[in-house]
Amino acid sequence: MKIQDFLTEQWMNEHERQAKINLTDTSAAPLSVDDLEAFEPGFLKGLTLDYGWITGDPGLRQEILSLYVDQREETLTMTNGALQANELVMNILLKPGDHVVTLIPGYQQFSEYPRWLGCDVTEVPFDESNGWSVDFDALEAEFARGTRLLVFASPSNPTGTWLDREQTRQLADLAARYNVWVLCDEVYRSYEQDELSISDIYKKGVATGSLSKQFGLAGVRLGWVKGCPELIEEVNVFRDYTLICAGPLSEKAALTALRHKNEILRRTHQIIERNKADLTVWLKSSSNFSCQLPAKGTVSFLKIPERLSSREFALDLLDETGIFFVPGWCFGKDGYVRLSLGREFDDLPGVLKTLEDWTEQYLDRKNVAIS
Repeated sequence: MKIQDFLTEQWMNEHERQAKINLTDTSAAPLSVDDLEAFEPGFLKGLTLDYGWITGDPGLRQEILSLYVDQREETLTMTNGALQANELVMNILLKPGDHVVTLIPGYQQFSEYPRWLGCDVTEVPFDESNGWSVDFDALEAEFARGTRLLVFASPSNPTGTWLDREQTRQLADLAARYNVWVLCDEVYRSYEQDELSISDIYKKGVATGSLSKQFGLAGVRLGWVKGCPELIEEVNVFRDYTLICAGPLSEKAALTALRHKNEILRRTHQIIERNKADLTVWLKSSSNFSCQLPAKGTVSFLKIPERLSSREFALDLLDETGIFFVPGWCFGKDGYVRLSLGREFDDLPGVLKTLEDWTEQYLDRKNVAIS
């Protein structure tokens, strides 16, 4: 069976280099080697580029484990990014015919990869009318059918939906009642006190993570799986066929960043809050756009004028202004574009004014009235 095209990734690959202003990236403003060097001068000096530690440098493992309540060594293993971490877990947990539930709009891997494995996939929509919240009644209805796995992200891409501590416990209780595995991609977590990992409270709860989003280190291709020791043991067996190791270069960069996580996450938080403040002012005056800005994460879902194709809108906007969005079409949800919250902009209010003015002219050309 041929796997479906990954629309978001293909859109980024095809159009991102054309962008003058990237308003759609999911990662926080990226750090450089110079930034890491400023934290720890000479951090790469003398580094031997062999395979390194197969399941992760011990110091790095301790830093990652410190992000969780359950800090047992045997609950963690390393991967090349969170994408591969999710793939490894699904390869182990799923077989053809299993029922898998995911939440939409969401990351396409969560639906298409299980389908490619031969699973029956049900997509449960977020409640758009209630801030893109999780519909627990709809989840329970699906779990009652006999579900093997729930896979989703918290915070999510593209809506920014996240589960607070109470909701995470609610999900764990619900999954336990129906004996459902839960795979939560936590790559957008900011590791604040009001957040709780599913892997810390539920034996069949699996968390994946990386440094790509909040840490601004997407180029450091390092991720991890956090779960019960029995699952981690199986992942370690399977991973020998797919990656061998993350490698000393990535691990050293990751270790340096995690040693300075408070400074890095504070920087990201400040950027996001500054962008949200500018966006809030703009949205109050905009007659064309609306958005439920999320409490967490680095992305949100911006609603564009009705009756417009998000794909055509994004292409025309890019061609004529250089402003770049991933359209909701890539997520199976037209009428929206993905909006970045974590990037640094020289003049975000000015960019938003350009977007507003261009859209007014675009609507006139298209002869579309705003309802």
